[in-house]
Amino acid sequence: MIGLLLAAVPVVAEENEEGPRRQLVILSASADPHLAVLTIDGKNFGRETPVVILDAVQLLVMSATPTQILASLPPGLLPGSYRLTVARGRRGGDDRDDHPSTGGVDVFDLTLGAVGPVGPKGDKGDMGNVGPQGLEGPAGPQGPQGKTGQQGSVGPQGPQGPQGPQGVQGPPGTGAAQAAPPCFDNLNRYVDCGNGTVTDTVTGLIWLKNANCLSPNNYSAANQAAAGLAAGQCGLTDGSSAGDWRLPTKAEWAATVARASALLCTGGSAPSLTNDAGRGCLSAGPTSFTGVQSHEYWSSSANEVTPGGAWRVSLFDGSVASDRVRKSDIFFVWPVRGGQ
Repeated sequence: MIGLLLAAVPVVAEENEEGPRRQLVILSASADPHLAVLTIDGKNFGRETPVVILDAVQLLVMSATPTQILASLPPGLLPGSYRLTVARGRRGGDDRDDHPSTGGVDVFDLTLGAVGPVGPKGDKGDMGNVGPQGLEGPAGPQGPQGKTGQQGSVGPQGPQGPQGPQGVQGPPGTGAAQAAPPCFDNLNRYVDCGNGTVTDTVTGLIWLKNANCLSPNNYSAANQAAAGLAAGQCGLTDGSSAGDWRLPTKAEWAATVARASALLCTGGSAPSLTNDAGRGCLSAGPTSFTGVQSHEYWSSSANEVTPGGAWRVSLFDGSVASDRVRKSDIFFVWPVRGGQ
């Protein structure tokens, strides 16, 4: 009988398990033969109902304990590779249980496919062609120094020539790659530029369309990952180069979520962003973004009073804050470029 294999490879390293909130860890995951129920085993899932996301689809949690989760898989799921995210559920009065700053999230790469019985060993194949010549080996040790030759006579020094005139300034260079500019229309706040970017016509920021392409990380690694982003990655065809992208500042995040907060796009209506038109919540659609998480994202702004801390935004409640935020915490990463 052909079975089903669901392999899980962790992509977020386990943090130190000391402290009031232990690191959430997924140890294994498997699906039933009908691809209807996903069983996730691990530890520190918490006592509240966790959030389970397969790629950008949030799964229905059927039951959960601190060490096991049963979640309903969407009908018609095809074999392939998926990204599984598990976040610890919120506890009343404690907003730390549903974001990665306390180790409350883990992410896995999953492979789903059919596994049949091992076939018989095949016959030994013919010898292949001779491969190409290998690379040149390292240089050998330096030989002994030879005898010093006879010194030749010094030739006469020639006169110094006159200084030439200064040349004219050349024309500006051409052909240098430049990132695509922002795009606009006459109706929407957020405009899909069709090259992996979305323009916010209110703030002037150009956002990466996929808000969950880069893995959650600490403050330093998140800034470096954003700065290294370029065309050819994360679905970008905008001609951008490494160094064009960055993380939003705390002020840019505040301007981005302000309208969504006024529309009460929080809690059950999260994430705290508007739809493309800017008149309703992103969750109500339509939206040009993909992979937006109702969790914490890093800003590029460090805490001026406590340099070991930094500012973050919560797309669950629309807050921009630095309280109890350490640069060693793990948050989501969403790069931007441009801005006014």
